[in-house]
Amino acid sequence: MTTYDCPNCTSPNTQKLSVGYAQGIRVSENHDISHSAWSARCAPPEPEAIVPWWLVLSSIVPLAFLVSWFSPLLDGEGWDYLLRPWPTRIALLAIGALLLTAVVRLAMAIRYLLVDFKREYALWQRSWICRKCGHKYVPEPPKASEKV
Repeated sequence: MTTYDCPNCTSPNTQKLSVGYAQGIRVSENHDISHSAWSARCAPPEPEAIVPWWLVLSSIVPLAFLVSWFSPLLDGEGWDYLLRPWPTRIALLAIGALLLTAVVRLAMAIRYLLVDFKREYALWQRSWICRKCGHKYVPEPPKASEKV
């Protein structure tokens, strides 16, 4: 058994995932791209969207509310205007929670793209697939005694 043989079924009929992905891509005359079933199985990991649509929408409404809420300060009214009624305090806490959620989610998405996705993509680039049983694996580097 060589280094690149399948560890599941010991078949030598293996292929690097990136090669299997590239072999199954077809471009039509009108430049439409299609993938074979094998190419889809060998596809690289897809990155998550940085900011989902629901996060953008849930942040716009509180920001608009905050702008309209603080506008009396510009007209010369004091801070006591803002904290007078209890519903205003509850609304301020809810808006703060939404904005904090948006900031945390954005930080998590950026971390995913900068760290986790790069790791997943590098793993995909090193991975192989068995054409007999479909097992995906990363081959172990050859031992010093096997090097030529």
